[in-house]
Amino acid sequence: MISHSDDQVSCEVDGVAVLMSVENGEYYKLDDIGSRIWALSEKPMAFGSLCDALTAEFEVSAEQCEADVTKLMEKMLERKLVVANANG
Repeated sequence: MISHSDDQVSCEVDGVAVLMSVENGEYYKLDDIGSRIWALSEKPMAFGSLCDALTAEFEVSAEQCEADVTKLMEKMLERKLVVANANG
């Protein structure tokens, strides 16, 4: 399960998500697809369900979607913007 961390604040500016890590004080601006991933993960969501939603919405193969989402989630986990939980 992927969900937003308590150690971040976020808002939408000009249609894209802008995040701030409370811990390190750094800001991050997401592109359109990253912003959509952020919106979908507002409530805890299984990684597979997140990828299913994205492949239904965008023209992308399941394999490419999984690779791209994995890469983004790894960066977000590293920056403590999201948390991953095996339960759920």
